[in-house]
Amino acid sequence: MAQQRKEQKEQLQKSIRETEAGMKSVPADQQEMMRGIVTTLKEQLKTLDDPNNPMFSKQMEEMVQQSYASQMEEHKNNLARWGKEYPLTPKEMIKRWLTEFLEVSKDIDFNAKLISGDGGKRRFANPEYERKPDNWKRCYRAGKETIEAGRASAKQWLEELNKAK
Repeated sequence: MAQQRKEQKEQLQKSIRETEAGMKSVPADQQEMMRGIVTTLKEQLKTLDDPNNPMFSKQMEEMVQQSYASQMEEHKNNLARWGKEYPLTPKEMIKRWLTEFLEVSKDIDFNAKLISGDGGKRRFANPEYERKPDNWKRCYRAGKETIEAGRASAKQWLEELNKAK
């Protein structure tokens, strides 16, 4: 907070100097307005030095520190989440994707019946299948042969990745 106060004070002092210097080059009718600006800036400068200024109270400083600590914690959590989602090496991401594919494609009923739905779209006759994730439905559409081949490749690749630690 002391640094912030110092910076604000320097900025106000600079503004006062610049405004006072600029007053010399403006017409007389505008000088009165600029004097008002200088007066306002000087009043703001006084409030910075006021020990009773609530902006720089111990309570305000504690709030700022708590806010900073909270933001840093959130940032740390976001970085951890980012690191998990997008690891430094692609190996971990590929392992996660392969595992997710194997999980979503493990119980596909390729004999599931489709019926006509709204707007000519086809949907599953079994409402439970309608609630399945989109990737499950994509696997169903890809067909049994494709998914079985994909699962075999995914299992093999996952084994290779797990061996190469």
